[in-house]
Amino acid sequence: MNQDSVSAGALPDAVPAFPPGSSDETSVVLFDGVCHFCNGVVMFMARNEEGTRLRFAHLQSESGRRLLRQYGLSLDTLDSIVLIDGGQVYLKSDAVVRLTQSLSRPWRYIGALGYAPRAVRDVVYDFVGRHRYRLFGKANECVIPSEDILKKFLK
Repeated sequence: MNQDSVSAGALPDAVPAFPPGSSDETSVVLFDGVCHFCNGVVMFMARNEEGTRLRFAHLQSESGRRLLRQYGLSLDTLDSIVLIDGGQVYLKSDAVVRLTQSLSRPWRYIGALGYAPRAVRDVVYDFVGRHRYRLFGKANECVIPSEDILKKFLK
């Protein structure tokens, strides 16, 4: 997918993006649940988030697959972190840069990478993405986080 973001409003019969009772201020991060690198990044974000806006789901989970369908994305062709924020979907480095805004200081300053052209950011993102299993390993099934972080996961 080559778009910066897509809107759920354009899709007919969309199911709610967030579970009942969730705040409109909630953002959801969908990530590869069997990737050790991806899990490490998500655990880092969960521990260093400023506030409680972020919710997480494995791309492979029922919630993750439902949200992918809602936003017209396919797990078969998707090789990216997905951020759903304000009804918009952000992929690859756009998602990463936007996510840094949710982090506490000094980590949020990583967002300055957003000033680099998207084409350059995405080349780096794609390189890491292609080699993530070889460099960091892959689990046989989705990793279950600790109890305190598990509270931030969609059911």
